[in-house]
Amino acid sequence: MPTAKVYSPVSGLVLGEARYPNGQPHTIINDLGGGCCPIDIASAAGTPIYLIGNGRVKSIRTSRRTRCCRNAPDGWWTHGVLVRVYRDEAGTEAGYLGSVGYAHIANPLPDGHYRGNYHLLGHLPPDMCADPVGQRQCRCGTGAWCCSNGVHIHMQAKDNEVIGVTYLDRTDKHTYRGKSTLFKWHY
Repeated sequence: MPTAKVYSPVSGLVLGEARYPNGQPHTIINDLGGGCCPIDIASAAGTPIYLIGNGRVKSIRTSRRTRCCRNAPDGWWTHGVLVRVYRDEAGTEAGYLGSVGYAHIANPLPDGHYRGNYHLLGHLPPDMCADPVGQRQCRCGTGAWCCSNGVHIHMQAKDNEVIGVTYLDRTDKHTYRGKSTLFKWHY
């Protein structure tokens, strides 16, 4: 049975999967299509965010999203990209596999259909709590929820097999760009 996979878009520390380290359930963002299997991966501001699929991913369709964080000031932290993944180059409904949502993206890839399995989706924005507007609106440092545990990419998937992160080294909670499997679909 063929399997399409999407790998980690960045190398970084996993901040949370189904639950955050404090035990609270991880948020599923409705504007990214709902779904399951949320994951946050920390990385540096300005880091490029890629969709990286295996050879079974033949094309994608992207749709920009702007309501990815309800408590943040409007801007990069509220922006994301919903990526529909296809097993055919034409991106037909018959070739649809599932979707992956990416949140907290600066300069997101425009809406469109793109062939191939490797695409720059955007970049990680600066830390919201390092921005004066973000500090005021999110009350950073007070423990108030402001949709930021520092600079990170949030991802979630739909219509996928629930697998959790495939860590290359179980002694740490890091993913590696293009190597750690995050989501997969059998067809």
